[in-house]
Amino acid sequence: MELSLAQYISEDITSKSVLITTFSNDMKFFFAGKDYGPGLKEINIGIICVRPEFAQFFQPGKPKYTKEKEVRKRDITIEVEKTLEYRIVIDYDSFKKANNEEANKLLAKGIVSSLGKIDKVDIEEFDKTQFKIDLAQYFRTKDLLNDEEDS
Repeated sequence: MELSLAQYISEDITSKSVLITTFSNDMKFFFAGKDYGPGLKEINIGIICVRPEFAQFFQPGKPKYTKEKEVRKRDITIEVEKTLEYRIVIDYDSFKKANNEEANKLLAKGIVSSLGKIDKVDIEEFDKTQFKIDLAQYFRTKDLLNDEEDS
């Protein structure tokens, strides 16, 4: 399973970009050896954290599941198959003011809170329950989530 984060952040908080990239890479490494069934190979979560005046241009929208191979061309060519993509909003003011530890906790809490989006997509042969358990446990072992926040 591959789990990664995309970033949609305001220019004035680009210093936090490295933090989000590191957070994403750590999750990617943890989930690299995990298998939750053949129905889903990758989850890509877009992190939206923009100044309030730009929020209207960055809406989370509905989750998108791509079952069959799809080729996307923009600046680069990307093949997507058995991939779930969705976006979440992280509060701009809180994230901007947060130190690294607090920012990581905001990301973890936002991701765990968003897991209900997975339930809204019909993905055959994917163990959603075990994935959610493993993700919450991962965040707890990193001290980014306490037991009350993973439900």
